Parts: sequence; C-alpha cells; structure tokens
Amino acid sequence: MEFLPTKRFRTFSNSYFPAFSELRKMKPVTVTMDLELWEDPENVKYLDELASKGVELFPVRRIASKNSLEGRNDFPLRVLFEMTTVCNAKCKMCPQMNLQRKIIHMDRDKYMAVIDELDRYGLDGLWLYHFGESLTHPNFEELVEYVGTKKNLGYIWLSTNGILARGPMIDFLLASSISFINFSLQSISVENYGKIAPKSPASRILENLQLFVEKKRERLGQKPFFRLQIIEQEHALGEIDTYLHTFYDKCDLISVNMLEHTDLKFNEGSKSLRERRERVQCLRVSRADCFINSDGSVAICDNAYNNQLDIGDIWQNSVYEIWNGPDRSKYLKMNEEGTLWELPLCSECTDYDL
Repeated sequence: MEFLPTKRFRTFSNSYFPAFSELRKMKPVTVTMDLELWEDPENVKYLDELASKGVELFPVRRIASKNSLEGRNDFPLRVLFEMTTVCNAKCKMCPQMNLQRKIIHMDRDKYMAVIDELDRYGLDGLWLYHFGESLTHPNFEELVEYVGTKKNLGYIWLSTNGILARGPMIDFLLASSISFINFSLQSISVENYGKIAPKSPASRILENLQLFVEKKRERLGQKPFFRLQIIEQEHALGEIDTYLHTFYDKCDLISVNMLEHTDLKFNEGSKSLRERRERVQCLRVSRADCFINSDGSVAICDNAYNNQLDIGDIWQNSVYEIWNGPDRSKYLKMNEEGTLWELPLCSECTDYDL
C-alpha cells in the first residue's frame, strides 16, 4: 500500500493520524502517476471528506492516463530490465537467498542495445532492476545516463537497498531522468535490521536514508520522486506505525509493501498476513510484464526467478521476437485455460493474486 500526506493537497485545522491497521481498511484516493489528484468529482469529494476530519495520511491508488500504447499485445508495456544479480545485502526474505541463476552484471553494450529496441517500440514503464542491487554495476551511471537520452520508455523506476546511496550518488540520482527512486528499507532499527538482513550495514543505511531525505527536502513533489518502502513482515510489524509517523511527510511517496515469495522458508510466518483470492488465473502472467534478466534470459513472471518460465534469450533473439514467440503463447494459453497450475512452480505459488 502507498500513502500520501493530506496537507500536500488540502489545508485543515484538526489533526488525526490513523494507525496502519485503520489505513489498510480505508478506500484509497486516486492520484496520477505524477502524484497529482485525479480530478474525478467523487474522488475529490472523498479527499475533501478526509481533510475535513483532519486525517493526515491516506492510502492512494496510482492510475496512468490513457495513451497510444493501450491495447498493444505484440510488445510488452512494462519491462523490468535487470542490470545485475550482484547484491551487497543478504535479506532473508529475498529470492536472492535462493537464486540459482548466474551472479553476473549485464553486458554494458547489450544493455544499451536492448534499451534502443525498447525505445523504438515504446513502453509505459521501465524498471532498471530486478533481483540485484543496480548500483553495484560498474557502468551504472553510464547506463542511467544512456536511458536518459531516450524519449519513449515511460516512467523509469530504480530501487536500491541504500548501502551505496551516499552523498555523490544521491546527487547523481536526483539529477537523473529517473521518475521514481525506491529506497527499500527493511527496518527503522539497527536491531531488527540484523534479524532481517544480518550482513547489511544497518547504521550506514539509516544514515544514508537521512541524507537522502535532507537532499530531497526542497524538491518534494518534483521528479525524481522519492519513494520509501518497508515490507510488512514479522520483524518489522511492530515498527510500521512509527515508520509512517516518522517519514510520511518527508518523502514523495511512502509505502508498506506486502511480502511476496512466501515459498521461501524465512517467509513462512507471513502467509497469515494476507487473504488469498480464489486461484482462477494468475494475475502476474496476465499482467503481461516482461522480465529481462542479467544473463539474457527473458521471463513472464518474476516469481520464476530461476528460469522456470523463460520465454527466450536476448542473446539469441530480439525482445519483439521473444514476445511473439511460441513459449509466451503457450503460457498465456495455459493461463486462460486454467492449466498453468499443472506446472511445478505454479502449483506451489502463493503470489498468484498480486
């Protein structure tokens, strides 16, 4: 769930800060991808009602404006393009702990060549990461600058664990063409960080976060938007209200993410934190996102992080050829017929409705 402060849109005299348990039950306010209020009369009326009650924080639903790419099926609309599988953190709930693909940086020239193809067809969004820490790539800044020369990639996302997000890097990111910078925080305390990510330098991460907040303070509401995220998981549950109180008005967007990949042993205890929808079709596959891994493999589901549902390889074919190839068609047909669950990975998946 994502949240915005009411005072960014309305002034009010009363003051009431809902607990997270209440926030998660509230109807979201709709905002644009640029975090502006969606000017639907009912939506505006609802926000006014919240402001009249002095509610300081509310959940949001981001919605994209209609564009010329809607309805296109022969090329992906959203691409997660992994720069690297190298990661300098070992978070226990992350698929990195079970990753069997090569730990490798994506070839610089190949990355740029694929970016060229993505730009030719156009995208709604491009994510410059997947299962590694992109800032570890030796050509990270060069690749980000190259992406910035393109005009048809939609909203550009980057996520970081914050370890390398120090002064000069923060300055670089804030001056870049990235649309959303996601700072993935595991805990607001050094002690709990150690339980979730024991090898991560918790003190340094929290210091880097404070520096990021300070540098962004005068630029709130301007791109790149700074999105702060914490995951709703066992060791962080007791911190979420404090987290929201502390940072809700210091970031462009603040989030409490649901824990995914509950097939991992460390995540077993979090299965009870969310309700399951009926398993009919897989939303992850029907969403038609494209995942390009740093080894060149291409998948249609991010839960297939060990090449279980690959549909091609960018070292052998173009993204267009892969997207329109027989493997993707096969998986889409299985999903429509409800037989995707016969596959070993899908039969045990708990994230089909996210």
